[in-house]
Amino acid sequence: MDYLKGNHERLNIPKVINVVLLNQQWSELRFLYIQDGEVDQAAQVMINHSAEAWDHVIFREVLTKVHNTDICYRGIQFYFDEHPKLVVELLSSVTAVVDPARVIQLVKKLNQLPLIKPWLLQIQEKNVAAVNDAVNELYIEEEDYEGLRSSIEHFNNFEQIKLASQLEKHELLEFRRISSYLYQLNNQFEESIEISKRDKLYRDAINAAAASKKTDLAEELLRFFCNEGFKECFGAAVYVCYDILRPDVVLELAFRNEGFLAVSYPYFVQVVREYVTKVDDLVKDKEKREKDKTTEQAAFSAPEQSVLQTIPQIAYYDPNQMPQQMMGQMPPQGMMGGVQPTFGFPNQY
Repeated sequence: MDYLKGNHERLNIPKVINVVLLNQQWSELRFLYIQDGEVDQAAQVMINHSAEAWDHVIFREVLTKVHNTDICYRGIQFYFDEHPKLVVELLSSVTAVVDPARVIQLVKKLNQLPLIKPWLLQIQEKNVAAVNDAVNELYIEEEDYEGLRSSIEHFNNFEQIKLASQLEKHELLEFRRISSYLYQLNNQFEESIEISKRDKLYRDAINAAAASKKTDLAEELLRFFCNEGFKECFGAAVYVCYDILRPDVVLELAFRNEGFLAVSYPYFVQVVREYVTKVDDLVKDKEKREKDKTTEQAAFSAPEQSVLQTIPQIAYYDPNQMPQQMMGQMPPQGMMGGVQPTFGFPNQY
């Protein structure tokens, strides 16, 4: 090996490779393959003869340069078999070369998914569906609902309805809350509200009804609170769902159920205030429009009168009523046709 390292540039490497193959010198063979640019062969030698030829640092460097990516997956499986503690380091080196979905599929077959969790968290920022599913699966297996909630909120590329259905009947309450949250994200508010009602998470149910912007869902939730006698929940619901509730329905439900009217008073005070404000605005708008209309009419008629006043007046006189001194100056009556205009021009005109 020392001789090869010092003289490999002057050697006929293919011939020397044949010699070391005959001698079964696997470390020297790996070195010669790398110097000759045959990195695929070098990786195969380290996998097949790991007891003598394998070196962790060299293997990581070689895998990043291989031409056949299938060798990378063989190398990953080789690490699971012989060096499982170094798998995460190996995956971090070949992240740009391998397909995460294929790696996850391989690891699941080996039933070793928890072993690569640090690597999955490292590459989750790419928001790949297969990675998100694998991470969420690990959180569920570990019963880490906080981690699962954070993963769902930051990385949304996964089958959300499938996960919601899986968590809907989970034995832990917090995972069922996550199921309700996922249904809500996918606009399936009925399912979300039903899950919250079953678990007596009435705050979540109220928030889901408000987020739905559906009047029928909010009013149905109010009827549920009336039937169960939950006055405080009723009062909270009319406050949170204020924008989508019909005041007449709220008043009827509150009137028919004893004690519910008292918790509804803040809602009705706000409703009255809102409607009075709207009416006041309408009255002010009407008065303003009428005032503007009056101003426009006045501005339109004033110029018209002034123009008419500037037009010169033309007087017409009956010849029978004209003074005698003017009659001598006028042409004969037949030429002017009866009523004659007078312009007051001098005689020469």
